[in-house]
Amino acid sequence: MDTTKIASDIDGLADRQIKAGGMKLTAGSVMAILAFVSTTVGGLYGGFVLYQKIEAVAGLDLEEYQLQMEVMDAKVTGISEKVEESVEYSRDIKNGLRSYIKHLEADRQSGGHGA
Repeated sequence: MDTTKIASDIDGLADRQIKAGGMKLTAGSVMAILAFVSTTVGGLYGGFVLYQKIEAVAGLDLEEYQLQMEVMDAKVTGISEKVEESVEYSRDIKNGLRSYIKHLEADRQSGGHGA
């Protein structure tokens, strides 16, 4: 295997020209053209995908979300009212138990002194 021949072929690659469409192009210019075309196509594709996403967001039915928000608000309001009622009920039970315990203690003390 002759490495000098391979090296000279590689060195000569930059000087070779390709005829395409009546123009002479070097390997570097072909690569630059391919890079430009792929960048342009990629940019167009990205723009198209972005446009589709914007259209999807613009087409959302916001009234549906507003109705769902109102339903959730009504549920939260109902729950908070139930919690307030529960707190009041618990407070009434606590106060009733306190009064009952005080009454029992008073009865015990009055019964204990009289005996």
